[in-house]
Amino acid sequence: MPSLRQPPAERCSRLGGLVKSVVASLVALVVFLLMAELGLRGIYAIRASVIERIALPYMLGDLYGPVPPWWDNLRILKPDEGLIWKGNSNVQRTYIDVFSPVETEEERRVQLRAFLPSRPDSLKNNPAWQISLDSEGFRDQEFVDQKTSSAFRIVCLGDSWTFGANVGQDQAYPQQLQRLLRQGFPQANFRVLNMGVLGYSSYQGLELLKRRALDLNPDLLVIGYAINDSSIAGFRDKDMPGYGKTMRWTKALGSFLKKNSETYKLLRYLAHTITERPKTMTDILQGMAASTADGSEVLERRMMEPSEYAQYEPWTRVSLVDYAQNLRAMIELAQSRGVGVILLYNELWESSPYRAALEKVAQATSVRLIDSTRGGGRLPRLLRPSASATGIFHCRGT
Repeated sequence: MPSLRQPPAERCSRLGGLVKSVVASLVALVVFLLMAELGLRGIYAIRASVIERIALPYMLGDLYGPVPPWWDNLRILKPDEGLIWKGNSNVQRTYIDVFSPVETEEERRVQLRAFLPSRPDSLKNNPAWQISLDSEGFRDQEFVDQKTSSAFRIVCLGDSWTFGANVGQDQAYPQQLQRLLRQGFPQANFRVLNMGVLGYSSYQGLELLKRRALDLNPDLLVIGYAINDSSIAGFRDKDMPGYGKTMRWTKALGSFLKKNSETYKLLRYLAHTITERPKTMTDILQGMAASTADGSEVLERRMMEPSEYAQYEPWTRVSLVDYAQNLRAMIELAQSRGVGVILLYNELWESSPYRAALEKVAQATSVRLIDSTRGGGRLPRLLRPSASATGIFHCRGT
């Protein structure tokens, strides 16, 4: 620190030297961080290019712990300003289901954490399923906006049930529907479009319908949402677009670094692995047994009772009121374009209040509802040839 007794010229010289040293150090730090960032991105990209099969190590209770940042290059979803998220473009993936038993819980965890994972013998025969996403992030072939006069186009909107999670590319229901329709009506020109996206709610479905689905000029719209609308996430989907703009600058900076800085994400991950104290399978099962023994039950089980669900509903992704309004808005938009509509209920929760809301909407709008929890006919049975020479299907335009 320059002394006040020194001549002014000497003090200025020393101060200037100190400033230059600080600036040089900062520049060196920035260059180092930049090189580290570029290096990590390159390493992760190389890793992603050589991984042929990706393990899906489901953990009981979703206790995955910190997820390594090198997984980001293998994600099939990306953030979107209006839709919250959407599918990544031109993705080709093969996933291995490791939900089936493995010898140890640590073996399952290694599949998630290892930088260069190798499949143990216990997983080599596990089922695998392929995903191929088009340039728009949908699990289908490239969509063509223009349609021939003889074509009958069916657009399937929905969540992971429509997307086809845990099944092969041609085993998702839209792909199977197209195959069955072509077999049953070889003289017709059908095209069934799979616009299902993992984790989507009716809020996102309505936005997707406005943004893209109607531009494809469908003749029939199949809508299947409920599972994610009722999930307790602690936020409303409708509040998420633009959420980042309302953050304090410190939180916004942290969010920016988590999304864009591989160096920050790696340091954060390493810090979390040091402090993590993972529960063993024994701990989880003992905790579940103890909660049952003392008369309390896990949240998911309490939620299944309609009387209990009401207290958790304010934390669901889409409220019951908004769920019904979203469905009505989708139906009105489609019918205003002369598009027929079919509603699907694909939730496994039979007593769900969302099921009751869906039934009311279907009844009020005179739209056909297919309830997968109650068995009944498959979708192709509804698409029977019309006796009228002017109509292709009975359900067209209804």
